Amino acid sequence: MMTRKELNIFFWTALSMILLVACSKNNETEQDESPWNKNNTVTIQFYSRLNNETLFQTSSYTELVNQLQNQPHRVAILHCADASLNTANQLNPTVSIAAQAGKVPLFNKSSLSDNEVRGSGVLIGHTTTEMKTLPVADGCTWFSIPTYGSPILFMSFSTISFEEGTHISPGATIIRENIDDETVMIGTINKTLREQLESEFPSEIYRFVSIEGTSSANSQAIFILTTKRWIVRESTEIQIDNKKISSFQIQVEKLE
Repeated sequence: MMTRKELNIFFWTALSMILLVACSKNNETEQDESPWNKNNTVTIQFYSRLNNETLFQTSSYTELVNQLQNQPHRVAILHCADASLNTANQLNPTVSIAAQAGKVPLFNKSSLSDNEVRGSGVLIGHTTTEMKTLPVADGCTWFSIPTYGSPILFMSFSTISFEEGTHISPGATIIRENIDDETVMIGTINKTLREQLESEFPSEIYRFVSIEGTSSANSQAIFILTTKRWIVRESTEIQIDNKKISSFQIQVEKLE
């Protein structure tokens, strides 16, 4: 007979497969002499508290859903959108928000306990038959899906979060083995580990850009990693949920 934990793992694996088919400028945006081609640009939304806390502490998502519906984007990340497995109150915020916003929900599981699945939600505008995850360690998983940054711009979107220094070297190895000129990766990094992560990706080959939130209480930063074929053009941040959640609108251009 399966244990409760094994049943939970089976449940989340099955759910993922079902889902597969079914304003202030800030930080290190880069300067480039070429004009910005907005037709070759992908817009990604990123929601986070940037401190590794659960993103949602209530079941009211109205303000975030309004952002998703009113701000154009191709991919949205709900960082630390942890799901409850409590039998009296099972709650998956990613699925609820996707239903309200008209999106397709996916989930990058980082860890699992008897009562909770920790990880980040990924929202896209279409179903997909392909999703790839590679575990680095408990609490750290690399995730990738094929999607479109625009009607004519294919991209391989990936994400990962780093909180432990011991995860960086094996995580960076997985990233280097899977990144190519189609890849846009956006993740989070504990700010004390940022230089360690950046050192894994030589600037002659990769672009590494970090973005910090406006709150001095943030312990994490967002990072964007690509090859030289992409460039971060703009990042804007607004705060929602009584200034507890940062909403970033990040625009990345693929160079000709």
